[in-house]
Amino acid sequence: MKILLISASSRLNGNSDILADAFTKGAVRSGNKVTRISLASMRINPCSACDLCASNGNPKGCPCVQNDDMAQIYKLVNENELVVFAMPLYFYTFPAKLKALIDRFYGYYMTGGYPKREAMLLAVAADDAPNTFDALKLTYGQIMGHLEWKDRGTYFVKGVMAKGDINSRAEVLDDAEKLGASLT
Repeated sequence: MKILLISASSRLNGNSDILADAFTKGAVRSGNKVTRISLASMRINPCSACDLCASNGNPKGCPCVQNDDMAQIYKLVNENELVVFAMPLYFYTFPAKLKALIDRFYGYYMTGGYPKREAMLLAVAADDAPNTFDALKLTYGQIMGHLEWKDRGTYFVKGVMAKGDINSRAEVLDDAEKLGASLT
């Protein structure tokens, strides 16, 4: 399976990146091809609702007329079967760059429809309350339904705040690796 893993943390090598590393290790071990990108170093503008995507988009084949790193992401989404979002929870929802990326999928809608893909969500949070991920689960589910992407599952880790905290949770990293290995 061809997998695009989008790391949405602004903190490089933080807890969500470490979780993504474990997932990737398992996925590769099972023979999957994983392409991984980090949004931390990318420039992704928010959707400006200009609707110019409806008039053929960017002449370079990108559904959006904006000149930023989203063109690379469109290309990678088109080339892969499964999109895995790895992220820290920010105020009970997506980090800003990931939300901007998802909003920019509007360009697909206006230029012929969303590509048929599968998706997964890996998320970490400092909070450890029972309802920590409730809002994220609802939002993610609504987005998957709208995109008509098959949800391959979510994996959430609570109670990790300081950079590297997740390293003390060997069972979590083992589970993430097994989740990656289960993909075929």
